[in-house]
Amino acid sequence: MVNSHIFFLPEKKILINRYNLIKEKIYPLINNRNIAHLDVPCYFNIGDLLIDAGTTQFIKESHAHCIGRYSALESRHLKQHALPVNTTLLLQGGGNFGDLYPIHQKFRCEIIQQYPENPIIILPQSIHYQEHSNFIIDANIINQHRDILICARDQVSFDYLSKEISSDKICLLPDMALGLTAAMPTKKKDSNGTLFFRRRDKEIPLLNSEDPSFKDGFDWDDIITYKNERQLKRCRRALKKSNFRIIHKYGHFTHQKLRDELIQNAIQHFQKFSLVDSNRLHGLILGQLLQIPTIIRDNSYGKNSNYFNTWHNEWNK
Repeated sequence: MVNSHIFFLPEKKILINRYNLIKEKIYPLINNRNIAHLDVPCYFNIGDLLIDAGTTQFIKESHAHCIGRYSALESRHLKQHALPVNTTLLLQGGGNFGDLYPIHQKFRCEIIQQYPENPIIILPQSIHYQEHSNFIIDANIINQHRDILICARDQVSFDYLSKEISSDKICLLPDMALGLTAAMPTKKKDSNGTLFFRRRDKEIPLLNSEDPSFKDGFDWDDIITYKNERQLKRCRRALKKSNFRIIHKYGHFTHQKLRDELIQNAIQHFQKFSLVDSNRLHGLILGQLLQIPTIIRDNSYGKNSNYFNTWHNEWNK
């Protein structure tokens, strides 16, 4: 486990090499093919928005033809209007594979069952189940699919999947946000101080009252404005009415515009600091992308240390 370590950053070329692992594995599966991007994050977790933006960039670079983006809000639409059988389905990466976020896992399993003939790729995910019996149920659904690949985001997740899922259906790859590496600016020279980045959601770890961030730590919602909240409500309303193709396109267009705006706000905020102290995984990853040294701490169940130990332990000091 990683309690807290200053992470001395690898050069950007190392991050690009990590990203190339994703390309080498997935490009041959989607190059010049029709794909649909499913379970896109229509909510305010900017870490997941970074993943989504990285995935969008990855799809562009792969020369795949994306015929549509769909959020979990659109499960009814997908039941009524099935995607063509020759379409490869890409489901979002992140940290919601398991029973901690049932909306996304339910959507994921519904897609696997609804599309038994379509190739399915679940992009790099951290795996966490509170009840192993729930994993047994999901694993049975996964094993019945003829052409599915689940990308684990860390070695612990890969080992957990391998207990119940066929080895030909799983692989190990890093986070999709690395697709943004080349386009990211670097830390500003006049930056100063430490950004104490602390979760306030269901993955919050036990905090020490002597921690300087105990009362005034930063989390993503601190850069969400009232205007952003109204924009997201409009997006979600449009997507729930996605039986109308024009409204569906409008919803995803406005969502991507909001996504990019929030990512820029997060970048500008991070660039004010010379050090990031984070118990969110994408505090580490955004710090990497911006070349800001980071102290990485764990979330409630070890997700951050699992990722750190899989991909960055050689820089552990």
